Amino acid sequence: MKHISSYERFLFEESGSWLDSLLGKPSPDPQIKELVDSPSLLKLGSSGPGVKVVQRELGIPETGQYDESTKSKVKEFQKDPKNLDAAGARLRVDGIVGPRTKEAMFGVKLSQPEPVQIAAGGASPSLAGGFTVGGADGPLNLDRIAASSIDGRRSVSMAPGYGRGQAFGPKEEARYLRLASDPNVHWAVANCSSGQVVAKSSNAGSNLYGASVPKILIAAAALNNNGGRFSGAVLGSPEIEWKNLINLIVKSENNPPWTKVQQVAGGEAGVQRFCSQMGYTTMRPQRPTGQINALEMAKFYCDLVNGRFAGADALFKVSHAVATANSRSKVYVPVGTPMGGKTGTWSKYNHDTGWLHWGGQYWSIAVLTGGGFSNSDVAVLWGGLFRQWVSDQ
Repeated sequence: MKHISSYERFLFEESGSWLDSLLGKPSPDPQIKELVDSPSLLKLGSSGPGVKVVQRELGIPETGQYDESTKSKVKEFQKDPKNLDAAGARLRVDGIVGPRTKEAMFGVKLSQPEPVQIAAGGASPSLAGGFTVGGADGPLNLDRIAASSIDGRRSVSMAPGYGRGQAFGPKEEARYLRLASDPNVHWAVANCSSGQVVAKSSNAGSNLYGASVPKILIAAAALNNNGGRFSGAVLGSPEIEWKNLINLIVKSENNPPWTKVQQVAGGEAGVQRFCSQMGYTTMRPQRPTGQINALEMAKFYCDLVNGRFAGADALFKVSHAVATANSRSKVYVPVGTPMGGKTGTWSKYNHDTGWLHWGGQYWSIAVLTGGGFSNSDVAVLWGGLFRQWVSDQ
């Protein structure tokens, strides 16, 4: 018989279910509901009523301190093949009580997965071979192109991005929990390998002005609508078109290349045609509209890493070298974690969107803010979402 958790009993008590006669009628404990509803993780060093709830469920002394003995008991619970999350999957044995362990321990469903459209047989891009992509006139080395003058005044250096591994402590966690529930913060997290959006804010599907983030969608449209290769038919040569794309993605304050790459994409209509083909039904990233949302941006990066549009391999490599993402998403992600994406900042808007490779899988995180939040706020949001929904999976 399936174990009936104390939280399930509590829910039956609240609803007045006739099953109470079979399950008994324990006193409702609001601390249980508070723990289940909280997005915070419980781990070694945690303390408080939530720890007592876990200890009670595991049948060990309720000290309220998440010590080594509590961690050991949690790992025993996670190892038990009978204890599965809401999706019926085995738990990660790490001694941390996160969303999936809460699902198994208390018999609840904490996230609402929804499918991400991933084509069968899609191949994830690779960094093998450096920044060399196929061009209409033969292979083009993007690193060489970037190092030459892009707009007559400057060049850029393609430098693969990785997590920086700054410590994420209790202060950052408390700040993250406050920020993640702010109505001016939109976010979504997707597991691109399994094809699920694992978590999202209630406003994740609502559009915001995207600042510079739509540039990566314009670049994707330009590549896809030209079969993944630039012919030079619009701007004069493949190399000039690649220079504009690199400048568009890697540099900020670069609106002239934005206009040129959108021309290569077929104008506003070409960008919208790409979005329609990919199933991005709400976003309007083309200039001058520039509207995006966190949910469809998370899906876009899954499409990118799964090679679902022509030219995805090249854009994946360019996105891996986006210098403007360094101050936000990479700060609290573990050192050595491959990452890439696009940021955007203008007026009250501050965004960071992208992909990362963790635990043998690709993930995407999109954070959009519209209330004057700082780079530090966005970095904390990325770090918290990574810890809650990616590293605890």
